[in-house]
Amino acid sequence: KEADIPIFEYDPKKAKKMLKEAGWEDTDGDGILDKDGKKFSFTIKTNQGNKVREDAAVVIQQQLKEIGIEAKPQIVEFSALIEQTSAPNWNYDALLLGWSLATFPDQYDIFHSSQSKAGLNNIWYKNEEVDKLLVNAKKLKDRKEYSKAYEKIYKMIAEDQPYTFLFYYNYHRAIPKNLQGFEFHPKNDFYEVNKWWLKK
Repeated sequence: KEADIPIFEYDPKKAKKMLKEAGWEDTDGDGILDKDGKKFSFTIKTNQGNKVREDAAVVIQQQLKEIGIEAKPQIVEFSALIEQTSAPNWNYDALLLGWSLATFPDQYDIFHSSQSKAGLNNIWYKNEEVDKLLVNAKKLKDRKEYSKAYEKIYKMIAEDQPYTFLFYYNYHRAIPKNLQGFEFHPKNDFYEVNKWWLKK
């Protein structure tokens, strides 16, 4: 159920309190928290040419600055970014990217611990229970059963927070009344465009 999935509200006061309880304080007055002589500072990498991600990195930087964390956006050409953030390099502190999933979304490659060394689990997420659930879900063919299995998976991922999920795009499509042969596809704006025609 949606109600069972934890939601983490934007709460700078609570964040500051939790950071202080964890031993992070601004001991030298420069506005950046530190602990054991180490600044709470890191780089956020994202890909060049995606204005939404570039803007999001700046917003994240501003919001983290409010609670004493220094996040430095670094915009990298896409192929270089993928090379830097994949096996065997894993050259990044934090990463701002997005996914596009299948309509029957198998997320084994993204979250199963076996996919860390050479797969898409480049955050090295490991939860043995999630691993088991992901393997079991692969055996399911019924969409309702599959959806139920993934409810458990998503709940555990939300609790563990290997990612902070920021937003989903809200797409709008305007189609002329006389367009024939158009078939909606959730992932491809020009699905079977060769079959489209305009009725006069």
